[in-house]
Amino acid sequence: MRPTPQGYSPVGGVDRLARSRLSQNEISLLAGLLVQSESPEVYSVVADAKDQAARADALLEELHQSLEAPMRASIRSDSAADEPTLGDLAKEAIYYGAQSAFPSQYLAFARQRYREDWDWFLRNEKISIGSIVEIADALGTHFSGQMTAVFEAAEKEGQTPDAPSTTSGLIVPKRFLTDKFGDKAEAFLALFSCPIQKSNFSFTDPFTHNEAKAKPLLAFGEYIYCSGEYALAESVYESPYYWMLADVQYRDTASIHRGKFLESQIAYQAEKVFGKKHVFLNATIYGAKGVTLAEADVLIVYGEFVLVIQAKSKRLTLKARAGDTGTLEVDFQHAVQAAYDQATHFAQLIKEGAEFVAANQRASRILFVTRTFPIVILSDHFPSLPILIDRLLKPVDEAKPVVVDVFFLQVALEVLGDPVEVLYYLQQRSRFFDVFASDSEFNFLGFHLKDRLYADGEFDRVLISSGFATEIEDYWIRKELHIAQKPSFPKLEQRMLNAEAGRLISFLKAGPPETAGAAIDLADFSSDAIADFMHNAGVAQDRVRGGKAFSAFSVRTHFGGLSYVAVNSSHRGAIETAERVGRRHKYKQKQDRWTVLLHNVHSERPLDGVFSIWDKWEPSKEMDEDIAEFDRLVPTIEKPFGASNPAEGKP
Repeated sequence: MRPTPQGYSPVGGVDRLARSRLSQNEISLLAGLLVQSESPEVYSVVADAKDQAARADALLEELHQSLEAPMRASIRSDSAADEPTLGDLAKEAIYYGAQSAFPSQYLAFARQRYREDWDWFLRNEKISIGSIVEIADALGTHFSGQMTAVFEAAEKEGQTPDAPSTTSGLIVPKRFLTDKFGDKAEAFLALFSCPIQKSNFSFTDPFTHNEAKAKPLLAFGEYIYCSGEYALAESVYESPYYWMLADVQYRDTASIHRGKFLESQIAYQAEKVFGKKHVFLNATIYGAKGVTLAEADVLIVYGEFVLVIQAKSKRLTLKARAGDTGTLEVDFQHAVQAAYDQATHFAQLIKEGAEFVAANQRASRILFVTRTFPIVILSDHFPSLPILIDRLLKPVDEAKPVVVDVFFLQVALEVLGDPVEVLYYLQQRSRFFDVFASDSEFNFLGFHLKDRLYADGEFDRVLISSGFATEIEDYWIRKELHIAQKPSFPKLEQRMLNAEAGRLISFLKAGPPETAGAAIDLADFSSDAIADFMHNAGVAQDRVRGGKAFSAFSVRTHFGGLSYVAVNSSHRGAIETAERVGRRHKYKQKQDRWTVLLHNVHSERPLDGVFSIWDKWEPSKEMDEDIAEFDRLVPTIEKPFGASNPAEGKP
């Protein structure tokens, strides 16, 4: 088993979580044991690398099997007494679960996370966070360059690098840093390096504190060896908070700064996709006499959609990682459940018509809300989060959450790229919350990009493997290596088998926020349903070209319905008739939401008008009479809701 060489990125279907490859925790475990050696031969003598690697592989496999033992025992036995605890099950999943961040994200976010703590850094550590990030980045680039040279030299000889060569690629003289960064280098090494021998003796269990993980630069003489470039970036992001936590007088200030970082970073990422005017920071709903009823750290309002985001800077403690069920449940409650409950409460008040006040803004009320999404975003990697959510979360039936960290948020928003893509992913992730299972959110996203998150009624449970995340990982690794590229992940319209349907969705996506829901409705149709929809659209157009003033048909969707109206002129009367068709079917179907798609058959555009009818359905004698008269004068096609439901059937 070997980790992916630093600076070398195999692409094209590689499963980086395959059991034959070392995980980040296993790399840190080996480093933590290495530095406990009493002998200088640990770094001065080159032994039989193949024999050592085989021995390490065997021991690591033995550890893995021991952590899997409770689950295997429960599978073999029918006895309730053999049922493993949540801690037993989570321990293995947590230790071997996928990482959620890329090294470049750790470094970039670290600079932002601690930028308000610059005076504390200089006063206590004699170095700024900017310099820490700069040095870590320089080391990463240097090691990557050395490892690339090692592999290229071996490839010229038609060989793979031997152990001494790969080891030398991860060694650098301390002078490399001192010449480049002066006194800052000494301060940096004091924070992130530990002796390569006679150290870390308190590390007696894989689930206890490992000094070689917190300080992954192993120092010997005038040199340092990098036991893990990933671990270094992770430590730059995570360790400073613990240093500040030890400062009793500063810990509260550090916590405030950490919370502000997460909220501002979420808002910044969201604004790049949804636009600044749709993103609200620190939204609050007040009751009588100014009493706070609910708060949202970040609120996104886009047409009929509302995203209620709660930001949490909570971690999974070492005791929980070690399999203590009680601690695991408490950590999850503080990090996820409480935030989710806050989000659903805020969303419910918004749906009931409550006003909210955001930072430095006047009170606002959202006129109509179809779908709310409670979202929890964490500032730190929370290992095996989807599995823990599946086991521990107590969700509200119609408000299934999306719980991710800030690292996934950044990648997902860039990969998805536009509001409709993001909203549709959130809809599917929530809608099939109880159906799809995996150990990483990247697997859900990768599956969605290949073949949208959808499962028909014949599947109770679908397990998504880690291989689905490969293309996303490849994209981000190339980005880290500064390889020029553009995101090439297929959009919803590109995955439509019907080209005209794809053109229609593309047109709706480019429209104002009010058209987003119609684009999502069409994207949610099965292949048979979208073919039927486009066929009926063609029939309606032919009828108008044949002499009719207009022709229309309507269809129910999961969240309301659509009316397609073909006309021979876009004059005011045609527009009023189209809207009347939509209101007629909205009322008959007792829906709060309906969209009218108007197309002038003489136009080259896919649509010439989109009308969103959003109001609470209520019985009306006047509407009953109007509909009866309209049905008598102008019959239209109405697709039944049931077997031909566009959201049913194979996607």
